[in-house]
Amino acid sequence: MPDERCGFNTQAASFMVRITFCHNASYQGEITWLEGEKTRYFRSALELMTLLQEAVQECDGPSAERQLRTWREEDEPEHLKTDTRRPDCG
Repeated sequence: MPDERCGFNTQAASFMVRITFCHNASYQGEITWLEGEKTRYFRSALELMTLLQEAVQECDGPSAERQLRTWREEDEPEHLKTDTRRPDCG
């Protein structure tokens, strides 16, 4: 059954982003979540990413298994772990 806010595919969300300024080595502007019919202003690239994350989580529902990456190795899925040894260049 499709979610009315997120369309047929609840794994995706559509956004329109307008960058109005670039100050302090970051972006400021506004983002519109098209399916959610909401517009918010953001003051940094981090805030923009947080708004994107919240909208996608809302589409996926509370049982979403999306996680942000961390520096803890035990949180790293096996298929993403990389060999930390120096490559053999010789």
